[in-house]
Amino acid sequence: MSTGPSRGDLPGEDPGPMRLVIDLDLGLLPNNPGAELRRTLGFWTAWLPKMDLTQPAEHELHDSNYQVIGTLRLVDASVRGNGQTNDFQ
Repeated sequence: MSTGPSRGDLPGEDPGPMRLVIDLDLGLLPNNPGAELRRTLGFWTAWLPKMDLTQPAEHELHDSNYQVIGTLRLVDASVRGNGQTNDFQ
């Protein structure tokens, strides 16, 4: 039983569309870049269904040596990857 309304259940509360932005430095991938990329993205593919995809967030992406190789961000859909606003006209 829910203790209260969840996000999006309140009148007038529309979280709006979100954009998933993945920024990777492929030059930082060690040894076998294809295998590292598959492992890194596979981890996040498994976690995305468990994440709140209605809220902006940023997460570091790591290789198998736990080195930061990029970021995964959830941003408002009106924001381009560089942080500027899209002009949908």
